[in-house]
This record gives sequence, C-alpha cells and structure tokens, in this order.
Amino acid sequence: MMYRTRTITLTTSLALLFGVASTSAQDGAYEILTDIVRHETTEDIHVWAPEGEGPFPIVYAIHGSADLVGGDWDVIGTALAQHGVVVFAPDYHATDRFTGRWDRISSEMECSYRFAHEVAADFGGDVEQPIAFIGHSLGATLALTGGLDLAGGYLAPGGTFNECFAGVPRADVIIGLAGCHYEAPQEGLAFDFDPQIYDDTDATIVLVGGENDEVCPAWQSKDAAEALTAVGHRATAVEIPDATHFSLIGHEVVDGEWVTLADGPAPAQVVQVTLDSIRDVADAGD
Repeated sequence: MMYRTRTITLTTSLALLFGVASTSAQDGAYEILTDIVRHETTEDIHVWAPEGEGPFPIVYAIHGSADLVGGDWDVIGTALAQHGVVVFAPDYHATDRFTGRWDRISSEMECSYRFAHEVAADFGGDVEQPIAFIGHSLGATLALTGGLDLAGGYLAPGGTFNECFAGVPRADVIIGLAGCHYEAPQEGLAFDFDPQIYDDTDATIVLVGGENDEVCPAWQSKDAAEALTAVGHRATAVEIPDATHFSLIGHEVVDGEWVTLADGPAPAQVVQVTLDSIRDVADAGD
C-alpha cells in the first residue's frame, strides 16, 4: 500500500485535543520546538521538544512501513512535547523489509537511537529518567526487538554497530501500537513471534491495538502480551475503542490522501498510555 500524498491539516487544536487550556508551562503544558537532526550513520531524525529547562524524559518513536516517515509522529510528538517529553523519531528505509535488508534497518535503528541518546541533553532530555520506545506497525516489532533482545537479533546493543557510538542502555518502557506480531496483510511479511528471544525482562511493555484495525487486528497485541507475560515479562494489552490502524497515530487515509485527524480520541489515549507508563516506572524507581 502506498501513501504518497500528505495533507497535514490540524482540524482541532492540539491544546483542545489533549485537554490543555493553553500552551504555557504554568498551566501544565509547554510551548514546543521542532527540529531535524542527523548523523552520518543515520537518516533524518525528527525532534519535538518542550521549550523549557527540563530535565525531561525522552521517547524514541519508530514509524511503520509503506511510505511512512518519522515526521508522521507529528500528532503524538507534539502532544508528548507539550506534556514535557522530548521525542526523537527517525526516518529509516522501512521498505527494506520487503527485500530482506534487515541489516540496514537494524543499523539505522540502532545508530539513530544511540545518536538521540548522545544529543538528548541539547533538547533538555535526561537519559537518567525512564526512556521509552514507542513503535507503530512494523515499528512495534522493532521497538520490542531493539528494547528487549540483549543477545543479538535485529538490534544488538553489545557492539554490533560500533561505527555509531558505544552501546547505550535499553528502554525502560516499550509501547507497541498496532503490531502485526503474528499475521500481516501480505503473505510472507508476518513475523514468527517468539517471546523467548527477548531476554530483558525488566522493561514495562504495553501493546496497544485498535478495535477497528483491519491491518494488524487488536487480537495480535493481546496474544503477544499474553505470550510475553507467560515467559516472565511485565506486559499488558490495551485496546482502544473505534481506533483504526493509522488513527492510533493521529492519521488516516481518506480518498487516497494521507491526512491528519487531530480531533480523534485515539492519539490522545496513546499519549496518556505513554505518559502513565513513564510515570509509573519513574515512581517505582523512587
């Protein structure tokens, strides 16, 4: 499926969408800044950050396949930044999935994360606070693998990609949105989900499905969470009513065009799940 036309129209202000009366820090929300950073080993990395002294927790957001890019986290990234979170969302060659080029996907994912870790302080980010990975669709699988597979796999943190900085800590929170963990809409593209390969059982995992998702149905997130729990992970599943595959990130395909649906409830619930998960981990560490 191809989604090349992007019509980015905010039909409702993000302040209203997320229950924020204004964009002042005193009222519980921040003015935000956006930027794009890049290292020689990465593609563009889109940044949404609060305008404030911080320190703020950071989120590493991984887009899905097709023609999606890091900038498609605009609704989620803006809202999280308004709530005091620095968001890094890299571009990567997601279409390499179709040709089996997992090596390039793996390298781009790991190098982008390490570079975000390196420059987080420039945006007020604090890597000592809980770090969250959030991935959508294909990105949900990459978030799990990049955050939990310490022994190797697609993203090995132990030095596989030494050309882009040293290894850095894994995520404390992993949120997978609309993952095709067992079945994919195209034959041969589903993952053989095996929770046994994920050897980091310390992270908090939340797998989110949309009730009306016809691409990666919500049962896949539920079953994957149960499978992870059965082998010792702290995983839960959340199903968002009426949500479709793309509405979870505040977008939809309408008449063949990629549009922003900023007045939908699904991204607000995703943001709340993310904030609650980061807060719970932070509270548990106090």
